[in-house]
Amino acid sequence: PVSPKEIYGSKMLVSLTVAVPTIIFSTILLSILMHFDLVNIIFLIIVPLLYSIFMAQFGLWVNLYNHEFDWSSEVRCIKQSPVVFIVIFTGFIISLVPMIINVNIEQNIYLLITTLILLLVNILLNIFIRTKGSRYFVKI
Repeated sequence: PVSPKEIYGSKMLVSLTVAVPTIIFSTILLSILMHFDLVNIIFLIIVPLLYSIFMAQFGLWVNLYNHEFDWSSEVRCIKQSPVVFIVIFTGFIISLVPMIINVNIEQNIYLLITTLILLLVNILLNIFIRTKGSRYFVKI
């Protein structure tokens, strides 16, 4: 039998398989074209990576509580389920929050605060999925 931890890890890795190379490639190109300093390059990698990890974990969490086992095709289950809409819409809204809350502080401090908040949310969501989510998964 496969443990919930292994299933969660594989699901997250599938989500990050596309995101991580894209983030790194985009960062390299933007850094070359825009002549960013090292601090901006680091934030340009870390912030999208934390958003990607959050979206993978959030999608996993939503799937845990809104699973669908009676689908008629893989497309319906993977691309057209209400879970996909919820995750994409939530990701869109959450990515807008830092732009809407445009406080008048120095850019690197603002990015550091955003990074710390994303890190905290990811840690809390990960703890939740590995504890309550694992217990719920076993019941399914």
